Amino acid sequence: MIGVTNNEPPEFSRIFDIEDLPDEVLEVDISATESERQALAIRFDLLSLDSLQAHLVLSNPGNKGDVKLSATFSAEVTQSCVVTLKPVADRVEGLFSCRFSEQVTEVKEEILEISVGDEAPPEPITNGKFDVGEIVIEHFGLELPPFPRQPGADFDEIKNKIKAIGGQENTDNPFAVLKKLK
Repeated sequence: MIGVTNNEPPEFSRIFDIEDLPDEVLEVDISATESERQALAIRFDLLSLDSLQAHLVLSNPGNKGDVKLSATFSAEVTQSCVVTLKPVADRVEGLFSCRFSEQVTEVKEEILEISVGDEAPPEPITNGKFDVGEIVIEHFGLELPPFPRQPGADFDEIKNKIKAIGGQENTDNPFAVLKKLK
């Protein structure tokens, strides 16, 4: 699992025991507590994480050593605009599926070559237990906007405001020097 080292407990952990799963399908709704949301906001450098919930469907496709997870999640986040640094509120949603297996004996750091359409390797089930919370958070992190912007925020507009205040562009940077040479 990415994002959390072995020494740190995950901010959002929801551990299931394979023995407690029904033979059919288990549907569960989970949501983050206030303290979990605060810890996740720090982890992902968010101004706030106002809500985070997920709907999980766990199935045991005929093999007690394997579990299939299908999940949808949604969250209300506030990030800093990359142009103005002002708050940008957003709703993040996603869906994914993965497998957990007792056949995964060790979690190794190695380079995996995966083609589009290939199934990802299974997550480990250790001592009959597996954590779906961290998997939800990993997918949440993938759905976060990497460069949040307020509507209408533009770098050229900021550059023009700086020019208007200072009178000239800063010519001490290497690109300004190269521009003069052109």
